[in-house]
Amino acid sequence: LPQPPALTPEAPVSPEDLHEALETATRRAASLLARGRAAEASALLKAAEALAVLRAGGSGGAAGGGKAATLQLVAQVEYQMGDYVAAAATYERLFVGIDSGAIGGGGNGDGSDDDDDDELDDDDRMELCTNLAAAYVNADLPRRALAVVERRFPRSHLYELLFNRACALIACGEFAEARQGLARAEQAARQSMEEDGLSAEQIETGCIIIRTTSAYVDQLCGNEAAAKAFYESVAQAVPESHHAAAVACNNIVLLRGGGSHDLFDSWKRIRSVDKVKSLTARQRRAVGLNKLSLLVLTGKEKQVTEAVAKIRAGMGGAGAGAGAGAEVSGDGGAG
Repeated sequence: LPQPPALTPEAPVSPEDLHEALETATRRAASLLARGRAAEASALLKAAEALAVLRAGGSGGAAGGGKAATLQLVAQVEYQMGDYVAAAATYERLFVGIDSGAIGGGGNGDGSDDDDDDELDDDDRMELCTNLAAAYVNADLPRRALAVVERRFPRSHLYELLFNRACALIACGEFAEARQGLARAEQAARQSMEEDGLSAEQIETGCIIIRTTSAYVDQLCGNEAAAKAFYESVAQAVPESHHAAAVACNNIVLLRGGGSHDLFDSWKRIRSVDKVKSLTARQRRAVGLNKLSLLVLTGKEKQVTEAVAKIRAGMGGAGAGAGAGAEVSGDGGAG
């Protein structure tokens, strides 16, 4: 992997950076609006506005230090906007405050007890680490995700953290260890859900994204028949709006290739994936590439041109080959 840029979470955000972030959000919102996704466009603009206020120091002064709740909100908004590097930097900044005792110790760093609401226990820290790992995985920095988990919670039994670690291993191409990690994540998930009193059916549904990600590993390792069979079972078992169904349907389309007898059903599946709200920005890019491939195969030239423009806008101007299929993995998920 190319050397990633250094993260500087302590650095203040300049007005120019805020202006650029708002402009980017506005462009993306306009694109969403053009596709009839007004609710998403509105949410993105509100998120951008909130981010500008928070970064500028509102609601506790995030730019100048900030409380745990404020910094977490900044990171969540950045993650929602698809700015995963920025989200990771904010979570790292939060951990810097935690490590120094300025954040999360039940006080405000000066010996007073004014900030008891900010006290963070081990479970809170594990959830923050889970989100930090998710941000790094989605920012294509999986080695950093692995490093932060190993440094902070190498023996955690939180299944979301175990799952995100496995996603990082997949991104690094370490498939055997990823399989083991997914198995541990599923075991921990089942135990946690049983302790919470969930029914057997609810537990199966709760574990399905972990098992779908295991199928994705099968796909990457060349066992496409097994992967496709499991994807088909997932698509039948859960509603179209479920995250696992989106992953399964997208990857079914990819595995089919360009056979003309499958094009109608493939197009139907991709359109259903397009409606799922829980996909990350990078997953949406993968879906966009597969949608573009189908448009090329069906000869819809005008829509191809529009799709290419949207993909380039979403990738910051980078081009994408029309025939490039793209798998969607479980990806790291925020806790």
